[in-house]
Amino acid sequence: MDISPELLKNILEDFNRKYRNNKKLIDLVATIDNKTATYEDAYNFSVEIGNMLASSFDLFINADDLPNRKMYYNIAEKVIGETLGYNHKLVSEFAKDVQTVLNKQSGMNINGVAAEISRERIEGLINKVSSDDFDKVKWVLDEPVKTFAKKIVDDTVKANAKIHKDLGLKPQITRVVHSNACSWCKNLAGQYNYGDESPDVYKRHAYCNCVVTYTPKGYKKPVNVWSKKEHKVGNDQKKNAKTNNHNIETFSKRGYNDVNKLSNNEVRIWYHDKLDEIDNLVDKTKSIEEQAIQAFELRNKIRSQARELMDDAEAREYLEKNKPINTDFEKFVEEKMKRKNMTREQAYIDIVKTSKKSNKNIDVSLGIERSGYE
Repeated sequence: MDISPELLKNILEDFNRKYRNNKKLIDLVATIDNKTATYEDAYNFSVEIGNMLASSFDLFINADDLPNRKMYYNIAEKVIGETLGYNHKLVSEFAKDVQTVLNKQSGMNINGVAAEISRERIEGLINKVSSDDFDKVKWVLDEPVKTFAKKIVDDTVKANAKIHKDLGLKPQITRVVHSNACSWCKNLAGQYNYGDESPDVYKRHAYCNCVVTYTPKGYKKPVNVWSKKEHKVGNDQKKNAKTNNHNIETFSKRGYNDVNKLSNNEVRIWYHDKLDEIDNLVDKTKSIEEQAIQAFELRNKIRSQARELMDDAEAREYLEKNKPINTDFEKFVEEKMKRKNMTREQAYIDIVKTSKKSNKNIDVSLGIERSGYE
């Protein structure tokens, strides 16, 4: 008999009950609404989440209730895998919202991004807890689970700093130690330019209460996500920057010749819509090489038209100078073969497959979400 469904149900119900009644979490969520949230709040949020899940594990997982006193891999994968995934979603979303608050406070109209889930860490905990008699390995579901939650915040700091650096900014990472910090942590305390820091800055040992933070500073004007330069935004541009459903319907479905100059947000939405059409325009009766050529040319045409539609002359000039459109198909194929270690046919297939994808960093910085990315 598979005990994992009932076990998972009991753990999640207990966890969610604790979550709803946790006064600290209620107060922390209020910092997002009040626009006062910091990474210290994100860290405290992760601590509460980790503690609650460890407590639920301790309450419902007992050696005597497990087959042969072991949490076999199939049980651990279902119970531990799903609950840690749920915790990751809660913590990563909160930390992302913290970064959005910090961005806006610093004059950056850029949304925060959530950290990707670490399947490797989850798999490591599953393997360990399923390796022996449960009483010998149950410690894995205590402090390591709490550390897992804290690491999500560290990963969020790193992910957002990377995006900001990719956008031409100069993020600085700070590791703060609290009372009773060990010598290893004390040696890591301080501020670092992102990219120059040791990987150890993002590491933590059991019971570590260090906080890794990133607060954008000095960006009092909106930052152009293509040219990376600060620029003033006039009333007309502010008005054009709105991208609600009504705006999308009025221009994103229209052809190139039917559209006037657009704001950066509007151009991006128009660009996405046209990329989505590529798959239907490529002739599937042709050879894979001919399909790749069609997709390549269609994408280049759409990119060129999108740039011509940009009302932001500075950003358009930056793109033409620093990110020219590659019109040499053979060169593009050879570069893809080398970069992705592909055969020529694999490169053709990849060109068709990725022709409708867009750059995640640009989309995120403009507050636009999309399913496919380069």
